[in-house]
Amino acid sequence: MMYLRIAALVLGVGLAAPAGADGEVATEKPAAEAAAPTGTPSETAKPEAAETPTEWNDLPILEGAYEGSTVRFGYAYKVKLGIDDVVKAYTEKLEAAGWEHENSTRTERSPLGRAPAAHLSFKKETAQTKIVILADAKKEFCLVVLTLPGNGVAK
Repeated sequence: MMYLRIAALVLGVGLAAPAGADGEVATEKPAAEAAAPTGTPSETAKPEAAETPTEWNDLPILEGAYEGSTVRFGYAYKVKLGIDDVVKAYTEKLEAAGWEHENSTRTERSPLGRAPAAHLSFKKETAQTKIVILADAKKEFCLVVLTLPGNGVAK
C-alpha cells in the first residue's frame, strides 16, 4: 500500500480513506472478501484468486498485471515490464481507442527511488484521464495508476 500512497502524492490527490493501525490505507474490497467466513475450516472453501481485469472504466489494463486494486482516485496495479514498454503500450492502445495524447512528462528519479517515472495525459471528447507509471528502484516492475476518466464516476 505504500506504493499507492506514493502514487496519490504524484497524482496530487489526497487519500480520503482512513488509515488503519498499521498505516495502510483502506481500499474497496469485493463483497466476497469483505464478508467473514462462517463455519468450521472444513466447511469453508478457500477463495479462488481473483482474475485481474483486462480493462477498468474503458481503460486497458496491460497483460501480466498483478496486485491490482481499485482505490479512491482510480485503479493501481503492478506489471513486470520496463517503463518504456508501459508508456508505449498505453500510448498505442489509447490512441487506437480514440484518445488524444495531450501531454507526457518523464523523470529519471521516481518517488520509489532512483528509477524513472512517467505521467501521461489523454483526452477523448469531454473525458480526460491521467496515467502515472513508476518503476521500482530495482526495475523489476512498474506501478501503473489509472485515474478515473470523464466525470470521475466509476462504472
